[in-house]
Amino acid sequence: MIHVLVTPQFDRPIRNLTANCGGALDDTIRIVTYPYILTRRQVDPGTYLFADLDRVPGADAAAVRDLAAALSATGAARVLNDPRRVLLRYDLLRLLHDRGVNDFRVFRASDDLGGVRFPVFVRCEHDHGGPRTPLISNPSDLASAIDRLGRRRSWREQLIVTECVATPDGDGLYRKYGALFVRGRIIPSHLIVARSWLVKGHYRVVTADIATEEYEYVRDNPHAARLAPLFELAGIDYGRIDYGFADGRLQVYEINTNPTVMGRRQAPHASRRPKRQILVDRLVDAFRALDADGPRAKAGETIALRPRRGLLPSWAFRSVRATQGLWKMYAHRSGIRAAGSASPSHDLPSAPRARADGPHDALAPPDEVEHANERRGVHGTEIRPQP
Repeated sequence: MIHVLVTPQFDRPIRNLTANCGGALDDTIRIVTYPYILTRRQVDPGTYLFADLDRVPGADAAAVRDLAAALSATGAARVLNDPRRVLLRYDLLRLLHDRGVNDFRVFRASDDLGGVRFPVFVRCEHDHGGPRTPLISNPSDLASAIDRLGRRRSWREQLIVTECVATPDGDGLYRKYGALFVRGRIIPSHLIVARSWLVKGHYRVVTADIATEEYEYVRDNPHAARLAPLFELAGIDYGRIDYGFADGRLQVYEINTNPTVMGRRQAPHASRRPKRQILVDRLVDAFRALDADGPRAKAGETIALRPRRGLLPSWAFRSVRATQGLWKMYAHRSGIRAAGSASPSHDLPSAPRARADGPHDALAPPDEVEHANERRGVHGTEIRPQP
């Protein structure tokens, strides 16, 4: 069994993945929240996949690392995405620039920003709500944006400034690729094409030609050899890399350890169903292989753990963390609109609106909008494995 660990209120990506696989992974994947497992005295042997690491509260970070160490030491559990070595967004992007992979840099808002290359945007380090500003082209506007966003308590200490190197392709459109990594396997998941620098699902353009391009990308997996070493560099065994190309050079935007792979269980746009089936088949095969290669529990065997110690009893601790998860969800939903911009499309030259090309010239269907569930606040509750 693969036990996928997530923070409260953010189990929806894994739930959607298993639902879209039609029950094929129901006996392979079990979802567990961090507050629950941190209060357990024993757990079952198996594979423990530490997902959603960027949302783990700072107060629990040491306990989560200790949990990974305790599981690893038993010999009856395998730890993936070991939190003791995983690099999250800021540290990973800094390293990728230092290694010559990325051409852009990231800075904490508290750093000396005198050498920043404009344009830039500001976002939060540990969420997936996208940029909190439109593109900023001068130091004065950047200082104002940081001051404004810094007044929001939940964002104050995690604001990061990112240089923007996005460039449109020859057709004037911007492209962002997404590929999953399941312990050694690169599985392309999507290609998003937009008319502006902010290539997110809700700005996606889908035409018949783009759908064909996405299908060929998923089928052919053209960048696999270049992507696998990046996951190894980040210490990540499962996640999704978001990347694009600027002047022909691959640029990594992030690696998400709890990615939205597929939306709620709805039929995708007809032009994208062949791509969806390839993705589902590869995911089922990869997770089944991962489970088959993992530790096997003997009858009655369990792993003893030392539960967290604190002032609150276990039930109260779990309740507090669930409430904090709701607040995180609220803080992440506003996205770029929080900075007073309804659209990012005015900051860089955007492509002219394409002529309608039949029924496929439309925005992506709701089930395909990246992170749509997170923004809508559609999330599940904690799944508790049997003791």
